[in-house]
Amino acid sequence: MNNSAEPLRVLIDTTFLLPTLGIDVGKQTNRALKKLAEIDAEIYYSRFSLLESLWIAARNVGNSAFDIRDRPNL
Repeated sequence: MNNSAEPLRVLIDTTFLLPTLGIDVGKQTNRALKKLAEIDAEIYYSRFSLLESLWIAARNVGNSAFDIRDRPNL
């Protein structure tokens, strides 16, 4: 397999989806996401992880862990 020909394909879990909803998951996860962006990896996620992320966001509305105003521009 030639690494330059095929991008790295990564299946991410719920933890990596939460920052897109404005939920802080810590520096380690943020560093991993930046690294994936730097290497131009193909990112995949399960619809179940997406659903779980929405449940977590709904549970945290009104909580300091979630602030819709802090959500990054996508």
